Amino acid sequence: MNGSSAARRFAGYGAALAMSCYLSVKIGWVALVLLGHAAPGMRRAEWAVLNGVTAVMATLGVALVLAQPLGRRIPAPPLLLGDFGFGALLAAGSGWALTSRRALPTGIPVTIGFVTSGMLFAWSAWKLPLALLRPGGYAPPEHLAVAVVEHGLGIGAGVALLRLLLKTVRARAAGVDDRRT
Repeated sequence: MNGSSAARRFAGYGAALAMSCYLSVKIGWVALVLLGHAAPGMRRAEWAVLNGVTAVMATLGVALVLAQPLGRRIPAPPLLLGDFGFGALLAAGSGWALTSRRALPTGIPVTIGFVTSGMLFAWSAWKLPLALLRPGGYAPPEHLAVAVVEHGLGIGAGVALLRLLLKTVRARAAGVDDRRT
């Protein structure tokens, strides 16, 4: 193992340790919600979903670092497609819940929508320039055209979902039900 590889491994384990601390806080907050406590001004379900989703994301971050040797044997496109697809499905579900004619509570879909819109936008916003500029000889696991389309769609979907969320939240705060009829 050369120095660069050792430094990367050390940095990865440091990141996993830091994320583990964050994960333990999130698990504690979810446990408190299950025991009947929530943050002031938030309903228990909203608090549980918000912290549950971020706990899952933190768990995946730790797992990815700890599975580095295994991750080198698994082809990257299926992993990336699964991650992107999961986020897109959560985003679509939240958008559907907010625009459907059913009288669903808005707290949980809005929370999931904000998390997934940020995830779709943020992930794609740093991956797109990385794929285009290829610093340090970086090569994306997918073909360049596929990477550009994938991350362009991710940025667009994140922004579109955020617009829908803001429109819905503002309309509901003003007492207007703007769901499709």
